[in-house]
Amino acid sequence: MLEQVIRTYIDSLPGVEVVFTWQGGELTLPGLDFFKTAVALERKYSKPGQRIEHRPCFP
Repeated sequence: MLEQVIRTYIDSLPGVEVVFTWQGGELTLPGLDFFKTAVALERKYSKPGQRIEHRPCFP
């Protein structure tokens, strides 16, 4: 599911900036492997010249 969400989100953005906003309690709960996988998938599906950023979502 993570791969599908990342691929679909990146494909939907026409510009060079891709921002993933992480929310939902303690950001470290999914574990480091989750974020390593997410970053690898972002690299796999990003288009040439796209810049990917990660931002926490705080209330």
